[in-house]
Order: sequence, then C-alpha cells, then structure tokens
Amino acid sequence: MNNYWYKIKQYSVLTVFFLIILLALSIFRYLNIHSTYFDLGIYENIIYRIAFHQEWGLLFSGHVYPILLAHSLIYRIFPFTETLLILQALTVAIGSYPLYLLARKKLAGGFPLIVILCYFAYYGVEYNTVFDFHPDHIIIPILFFAFYFLDENKLPQFIVTCLIGMTVKEPFNLIMMMLGVYAIFKYKHLKSGIFIALTGLAVFIFEIKVIIPHFNPVISDIQNVQASKFGASVSEMIINLFVKPQIWLPMIYNKAAIIFVISVFLPLMFIPFLAPLELIIALPMFLILLSSGSSLHVGISTHYLACIIPPLFVAFIYGLNKIKNYKHLGMIIIGVGILLNIILSPSPISYTFWSGRSSGFSYKAYLPENRNTMIKTNIIKYIPANADVSVASQNSLNYSHLAKRLIYRSFPDQFTSVDYIVLDLKRSMFVIDKVVEKEFIKKFEFVKKTREVVYEEDGFYIFGSLKKR
Repeated sequence: MNNYWYKIKQYSVLTVFFLIILLALSIFRYLNIHSTYFDLGIYENIIYRIAFHQEWGLLFSGHVYPILLAHSLIYRIFPFTETLLILQALTVAIGSYPLYLLARKKLAGGFPLIVILCYFAYYGVEYNTVFDFHPDHIIIPILFFAFYFLDENKLPQFIVTCLIGMTVKEPFNLIMMMLGVYAIFKYKHLKSGIFIALTGLAVFIFEIKVIIPHFNPVISDIQNVQASKFGASVSEMIINLFVKPQIWLPMIYNKAAIIFVISVFLPLMFIPFLAPLELIIALPMFLILLSSGSSLHVGISTHYLACIIPPLFVAFIYGLNKIKNYKHLGMIIIGVGILLNIILSPSPISYTFWSGRSSGFSYKAYLPENRNTMIKTNIIKYIPANADVSVASQNSLNYSHLAKRLIYRSFPDQFTSVDYIVLDLKRSMFVIDKVVEKEFIKKFEFVKKTREVVYEEDGFYIFGSLKKR
C-alpha cells in the first residue's frame, strides 16, 4: 500500500510540474500578445458570444462542437482569456491520469512513469497546451478514459465517455466509430461496441450532411471536395477504406506524409507499431490530415495531433509490454524523448525556445516588452469596450479586449465594414490566415488613405472611421 501511494505521489508531482510549466508558457504568450486570431481570438469570440449573447448557432459554425457550451458557462462566470487557457492546460494534464492507470496495469517497475514523462515531453501534447486555444484538446482525456474504462470492463462509463466525445468535433466521431469496432474485436463487447460504432457513424453523417450545410455551407462544400477523394457517399468511403487501399495509399507514400508519420512516431521509437490494433483507431484522422493537401494539417506544431495522441500512447503501452525486458529500454526511451523534445518542441529546454527560429515560441515571446504594453494600453484606451463596436486585426495581433464583441474579424476579411482596424507592421503580415506581405501592405495602404488614424506609434496603428471627403 505504501508503495502504491508513493508511485501516485511521483505521478502527481510529475504532472503538476509539467502543468505549471506549460500553463505558464500559454498564459505569458497571450499576455505578451503572441497569441493569434486563429485560433485563440476566434474561439474566445465564439465563446463570449455564446456566453453573453446566446448565439447558440455558433456551436455549429465552422465545426460542430457542442462541448463549447460547457466552456461558455464557465466563461460567463470568469470572462477572461486566461480561463480558457487554464481549462485547456488542466484538460490535457487530466488526460495523463487514465493513461497512467492503464500503464500501471499493463507495465511494471518504472515504465508507467516513463510513459507519463514521454506524454508530457511529446511535442504534440505541448503544442496542444501552449499554442492558443482549440477545442480539439478535449478529446485527449476523453479517449484515454474510454480506453481505460473499456479495459476495466466498465461498459456504462465507456459508453457515456464515448457519447461525450461525440460533442467535441465532427471528424472525431469517426474515431468513436473505430473505438466501437475495437471494443467488438478486442474485447468481444458486441452490444456496446455496435452501439458506439453505429452511433458515431450516424452522428458523423448527420453533422456533415445536415448540421454543417445548414449553418455553414462554405465549410460544407470544402469538406465535400476533400471527402470525394474516398468515394461518392459515406458508405462507399467506409467500404473503400478497407477494400480499396489503392485510394488512400498514395496519400501516405509521399514526402510530406512520410515526414509527418516519422515525426509522430519517432519520439516513441516507433514502438506503437507493435500494437497495430490500437493504432487503427487513429486511421481515419491520419487519412483526413494526409488527404487535405495542406502542410498545416501535417505539421507537428498545431492542434491536429490531438485525436491521434491517445491511440498512439495506448499503442505505446501495449508495444512496451511486448519488449519490456529489453536491457536499458527505459533509459533509451527517456533519452530519445528528451532529445526530440529539445529539437522540435516549444518547451524551455528546446532549440525552438532559445534559438528564436519561431518568433511565436521563442523565449522572447514570453517576456514582457514595453512595446507590447504600449499596444495593450492603447487598444483599451481607444477602442470602446462595447460589444456592438466591430474590429478587425491581423492574425498575429490578438487581445481579449478585441475578441469581446459581436464582430471580430481577421484582417482583411470584410475590413471595410468594421468600426476599427488594428495593425502592426512589426508583426507577421497575415492576410486572413496566411502570410502574404505584398497583399498585406497593399491593403494597409488602402486603409491608411481611407481611414482616420486614431493612434500611431512605432509601426502600430489603430484606424477609426472613414475620412471625410
């Protein structure tokens, strides 16, 4: 019993240590205006409008994420950006608990703690905590708890957890479908597995065929184009997934895909491949990311890895169980994990942190600067804290005072119709969500000619009403 509580204490200390570090990075990054409109700004705006203006339709705009209703209720009580960042960090940290319980059940000695260390050192986990705010992170503890309840034969808890997971984001319903199939084949839970598999599939079809087209036809058209690569209908897509691998294999056998797959598995030394049944659960998400054709979707510094992380680490546990007697395996895993953390993560021991190769995750992004203080002070001073006052700012310039209103856009999206435009020539020159300097400067010059300058200092501008002719 004493040994049990000692190990729990070790796990708790390790978790709290990483939670404090990652939460501090997340909050300091925001306070020093290095968060972005995509996605901290846009999600705070959505959550604010749901919480204070009852715009329930926003739960289905862009993506389907009813789970944000819970965030909106909390945000209504604590209406601060930091509230969202704290919730995100806590959620990711909580995900380590069912992971630890499963690791302790399957592995002996120090391996459970090694799994937790690898989890917090994994750059997918760190970027999901530090990089702005995205609802995707919520799926991490949900999937870990689902795996744990399933292994414990706690089927009511498993079903409830999976149903909650279906409220996070529409693509994740395919993961829930695969989890139901997994329950059937590995644990022989026919009723529970069939229920979750069919429910996940039905909810996915309903959301992409009814909900999204109704609330956001543009997003629906984009999704249809991407999905058509797999088949003409949902049933055909699912069948082709298994019987026509020639459709999706080319998506895997290309340079970007290979680099992405290596980046996902390398920190865990490819050990998850020893447990392919658990990895298959993540296959739909891999195919969605690889088929998008976007380099953003196959990057390691975004939120898109969130749904892959739980199957990856559960497979890691089962893979370790097969080679646990290999000499010095634990130390080798820790060494590889720390080395990859130094090379690719945003942590305080990383090259990214100290080199400045990424301005948004350099140590400078977390340190107070007089210029950032000037920007925040004048945003608050010159832009009214009125929900009806509309604002546009470039993607690389986000602040809570800007997000708490009914209309908050990423420059130059419909910028001619807003009341205020906030721009900074010393930041990345985004045109909506992509850096296009020439186009940005062209739009900036247009704004400068047509709008009154409310405030200007050191390349920072607040533009107000149209100039009188």
